[in-house]
Amino acid sequence: MTVARTRAGKASSLDKAGPQRLSAEALKQLIEPLRRQMGMVVDGLGTLN
Repeated sequence: MTVARTRAGKASSLDKAGPQRLSAEALKQLIEPLRRQMGMVVDGLGTLN
C-alpha cells in the first residue's frame, strides 16, 4: 500500500501536466492488485462449494 500511495503522491504532484491520464494510471495501479485478490478469493470460494 505504501508504494501505491507514493505513486499516487507523485501523480498528484504532476497533475498540471495531465490530471485525467495520471489519475487513471494511479487508479489502475491501485485497483489491479485488488481485482486479482478478489478473483483469487472468488476462485477459492468456488472450489470450496
